[in-house]
Amino acid sequence: MSAKRPQKKTKPPKARAPKPRKAKAPKPRRASKGLNDRALAALAQVGRTLGAALLVLVALGVGLALASYSAADPSPLNQAKGPAGNLLGAPGAALAGAAYGIFGLGAWWLVILPLPAAWLLWSGRAAGRTLPYWAAGLGLLVSSAAFLGAVRASVGLGGAPLPLGGGAGRAAALGLGQVGSWLAWGLPLLVVLASLGMLAWSLWPLLGPLWRASRVDGPLAQQAVSPLSLRPDEPGRTFAEPELEPEPRVDIIISRPEPAPEPVPEPVAPAEPDPDPVPAARNGGEGPVIKPRLAGGASASGVVAPTPKKGRFKLPDLDLLDPGPGPAPPEQAEALRATSKVLEEKLADFGVQGAVREVAPGPVVTRFEFKPAPGVKISKVAGLADDLAMVMRAKSIRIVAPIPGKAVIGIEIPNPTREMVALRELLSAQVYQKDNARLTVAVGKDILGHPVVTNLARMPHLLIAGATGAGKSVFINCLVLSILYRCTPEQVRILMVDPKRIELSAYSDIPHLLYPIITSPKEATAGLRWAVREMERRYELLAELGVKNIESFNRRLADRGPIAAPEGVDNNGREYLEPLPYILVFIDELADLMMVSSKEVEGLITRLAQMARAAGIHLILATQRPSVDVITGLIKANFPARISFKVASRVDSRTILDQQGAEHLLGRGDMLFVPPDTSGVSRLHGAFVSEEEIDRVTAFWKGQAPPEYDDSVVAATEEGNGGEGGAADDELYPEAVALVRESGQASISYVQRRLKVGYNRAANLIEQMERDGIVGPSEGSKPRQVLMRD
Repeated sequence: MSAKRPQKKTKPPKARAPKPRKAKAPKPRRASKGLNDRALAALAQVGRTLGAALLVLVALGVGLALASYSAADPSPLNQAKGPAGNLLGAPGAALAGAAYGIFGLGAWWLVILPLPAAWLLWSGRAAGRTLPYWAAGLGLLVSSAAFLGAVRASVGLGGAPLPLGGGAGRAAALGLGQVGSWLAWGLPLLVVLASLGMLAWSLWPLLGPLWRASRVDGPLAQQAVSPLSLRPDEPGRTFAEPELEPEPRVDIIISRPEPAPEPVPEPVAPAEPDPDPVPAARNGGEGPVIKPRLAGGASASGVVAPTPKKGRFKLPDLDLLDPGPGPAPPEQAEALRATSKVLEEKLADFGVQGAVREVAPGPVVTRFEFKPAPGVKISKVAGLADDLAMVMRAKSIRIVAPIPGKAVIGIEIPNPTREMVALRELLSAQVYQKDNARLTVAVGKDILGHPVVTNLARMPHLLIAGATGAGKSVFINCLVLSILYRCTPEQVRILMVDPKRIELSAYSDIPHLLYPIITSPKEATAGLRWAVREMERRYELLAELGVKNIESFNRRLADRGPIAAPEGVDNNGREYLEPLPYILVFIDELADLMMVSSKEVEGLITRLAQMARAAGIHLILATQRPSVDVITGLIKANFPARISFKVASRVDSRTILDQQGAEHLLGRGDMLFVPPDTSGVSRLHGAFVSEEEIDRVTAFWKGQAPPEYDDSVVAATEEGNGGEGGAADDELYPEAVALVRESGQASISYVQRRLKVGYNRAANLIEQMERDGIVGPSEGSKPRQVLMRD
């Protein structure tokens, strides 16, 4: 008992001592283990290299000895004396004499066999193949000797006759007899064929990549998939380690579209009303049809298309746009393979094992599809964007984890040479020319360089965000020019809001404009109010004809001929109904409007976004400050189609896209696009259009007809101001009076908060109530006294 007690007392300290040390510093031990593995792997590679070099030297030495063989040299097979004339001296003479004497001409296999063995050893593929290889080589030597010995002939070599099969061949021929001679002819032939197959199989790792690279760089490079060479072995693999699975390959997708031929545009715009956009239904299903809410007593004068003579308007020609510099030279397959290898190594340094399975080069970025090893979490890879950008020396790297529909992670790295996307290239593409939808616009190119177009009628509204200089205003110009190249003023009218006064000024006085470009935030708010009234007026017209949308309305007018305007519906003083044009509202900076009257602007935008689609009114909103006080949750919920250019932070990216990633964009037109019919995000590269191109296109339209402005927008502005004596005519005045008389509270802030209007409008309402004797005069910070209560 006494001998066991000291052991019980001393064992716990020994067992406890290493535990805290392991828990305190696990990472250094893991790092040292990784360093040891790398050191062992490096030593193993050095050993394999030295062994391969030794085999090559052996083959070279044997070849020199056999090539300089002379029968007069001293060797074990003769009794000659004197100096040896062999290039390797006496050892070379002895080796050549022994080899020729035993195997005859088959001795040259001693030169050939070490070369594939050297390659297998150097590449690390010799594991499990060494013994079969040398056994087959020995069989090849014996069979060759028997085959040559059956010929029973000699050849003059080194100044003396030499049997073709040597001593071993002669003995085999004598021992086998007649039947054996035939076998000696047939079996060696099979062995030779098998040996040649083994040789080709051994040299395939060396010749295969060269053949595949020639296919990639040759005519087959236009195909969608072309494999690259095998991926090198992982570090730390030893000579005796068996291969459990084939090595993965890296695929290169080279899918650069051929330039589309220049189409011949129609010189005269069609005079018929808008056809049913069949391609829109093909591209995706229509959204839910919202039942219209009719508002009685709408007094807006309404908008109808100008009534020019047929054939008056002509569409512009593509020659007004610059062709662009052309596509950048594609990155070669060897460079992509090298980048894939570096990317794998850098990810392995961060503890992420895996392989690049596919590479998709594009005009601006290249996407590497990385397949992580089993057990690697996606979140671990997704957080390495900044670290990879540093080690890859890239401006910015975006990680898509995972790519929708694939079991891989997309790593998008900028190209060394960026391709500029020209608007003319997109407008001349077949996908744009063949789409018959009226509001089809060019968006840009996808990550593979394919043109991307979309239909504004399907969106039906678009929300755009991006920091200063990211390409937001240039993209809006591309949208406007896409419409000007497709639609006449008879088909589309445009209302522009440009608080900066310079972004959209080039479009002044084009015939498509409904009203001069609005620069005042108050006028912009009034313009939105007018758009709501126009929407309600159009819904009344749709209800009278029993149709659901503007396309059906215009088609009904074309089928039935002139239709008299129904009574009680404002038709702008016209006796007959006329086709309704689309109305596009472009707002270049939403933040300026939200600063003046956020509640009212939010309410007007929300109502238009919810109901204006069937009436043919579409909103395109843009802002450089995608904060929650500008892009509110109510606005974002009613704009399923969104585009984000480069933003300052991931918070802004989440505000506009509900996910991060826009902060890693490259700028200059690089964007993330959320289509209306899906929640997935697509990376696109917007087109560039210069000011000279815009001036040429707008001058073309200005030369055809002057603009026909609608003064009802100005009337809506005057009504919305609520100035002296005008608040009594405000549509909210009865509601404000009822609110004050019911609650007994009369203050500007209370009316502003309950009615969701701006401060100036609420103040005008309160002052009008004071003039009408409903509330008392102001008492400073105290609420006004309500004189007339229910």
